[in-house]
Amino acid sequence: MSIVNILLGPVWLVFLIVFHESSHAIAGKILGFRVFWISIGYGRPLVDARLLGIRLKLNIIPFNGETALASPYFQGTRGAVLVCLGRVDEGIGMLRKAYSRHRDLHSRACNAYWIGIAEARRGNHAKGTEWIRTANTIYPNHEMAEMAIAEVEAARVELPSVLNG
Repeated sequence: MSIVNILLGPVWLVFLIVFHESSHAIAGKILGFRVFWISIGYGRPLVDARLLGIRLKLNIIPFNGETALASPYFQGTRGAVLVCLGRVDEGIGMLRKAYSRHRDLHSRACNAYWIGIAEARRGNHAKGTEWIRTANTIYPNHEMAEMAIAEVEAARVELPSVLNG
């Protein structure tokens, strides 16, 4: 075995790791995931930069890799948690994004109910009622319906019988 092969082996391995982790990031982007970072190696960072909004890290021992992704479908859950924590404006943004991406009617209705609750908590009672009606139209008899109506009523909304039309 020559010295060239010994030196090129680790370089080839790093190239394969970069290719592998980049493939995760590309597939994630295609599927609508958010890519937080691509990290090659462990130990002290040698390079820590941003490219196209993605953090790229190359560490001193470059023999492993990691790509951090987040599914867009968790945005609705995070949005609902933010609404519960009182960060309503931030939560509504995430819920609306999740609502626009979901094709599953149950999930779409769930996001619509949460948007209705958030709008009511913001004081937009008419919008809150409208979102709850939308959710009920999308998925009648949803398990969130009663809770959402109670939340909106608790925000002092005079809500007609949303479930009955």
